[in-house]
Parts: sequence; structure tokens; C-alpha cells
Amino acid sequence: MTKTGFSIRRAVETDIGPIMEMKRRAIRESAKDFYTHEELEAWVESANPTRGREIVVDNEAFVAIADDGNRIIGLTNLEYLQAPDTTQGEIGQLYVDPDFGGRGVARALLAAALELAISHGSRQLQATASRRSEPVFAACGYEQVRRQMKEFNGHTYDSAIMMRQLPVGGND
Repeated sequence: MTKTGFSIRRAVETDIGPIMEMKRRAIRESAKDFYTHEELEAWVESANPTRGREIVVDNEAFVAIADDGNRIIGLTNLEYLQAPDTTQGEIGQLYVDPDFGGRGVARALLAAALELAISHGSRQLQATASRRSEPVFAACGYEQVRRQMKEFNGHTYDSAIMMRQLPVGGND
């Protein structure tokens, strides 16, 4: 058992179903104080196998696995805004199982993505943070650049564009 109660590894295609289940639960339970029921359900529609495949297969995704088994308790993925140019990375997803909130899962996932981005020569990471995830990104060194109203599935969501500058040459 690890000190944290979980470990981080790269996501694989067979993780897609459990990832989408965890994502739906995280949206419905963790974000319920920030969005209406209708907004949450529209957001949950993005937790489908097609989107899961894009996250895991087409990007560089990490999952957190609980030490008590193979339960996926978190997800993040690294995308590049102008692929194949890797200087500008983006955190495309960040979700944590509600039962594991506040235990460092999001921080560990973001650290794994940060390490990979630095190894690819990225100079900054961007994230579009929901009202729920904004404090998490801020605690991990991201700064709000601007607010935006993002249209998705017939609803408008208040979010923040957040940025973190990365060390050049791997020095923090």
C-alpha cells in the first residue's frame, strides 16, 4: 500500500469504461453545488465511450488507481493546442472520484501531466477550469488569465482559463 492510498499510471484503452463511470459520478456529486441539475446532466453526456476513446487513445492520459484494487479514482489528460508543436500544453480533463476528494489525487495527476509536458518541451500549460476545479488548479500553481462563458450541449458554463508557466530546461 502506498502512503497516499493510490498510485498514478498511464491510462490504457481498457480503462475507458471505468473512467467514464467515475467521470459521471464526479460531475454529478462533486460539482452539484456549482451547477444546476440540468447543467450537470448535459455535462454528464460527455462521459461517453467515444469521448473516452479521444481522451485515452488520442491524448496522453493518466489515471489514479486506488490501492485497495483496480478502482479508477481519478483522470487527467494532456493535449497540445497546436499539435504536433508541444510548447503549449493543455490539461483537457481533471476528474476525481468524490470518495477520494481532498486526498491529493488531483495534485498527483496534475504533477504527472506536468512532468510529461516538461519532458516534451512545453513552456506552459493551460486549463479551462470549471467553478469546481478552479481552486484545485490555483493550488497547483495555475493562475487565472480570464473568465469565459463556455457553450456546451445547450448550456452556458462559467469557467476560467488558467495558465501555468513551466520551467525551461526542466528546472523549477
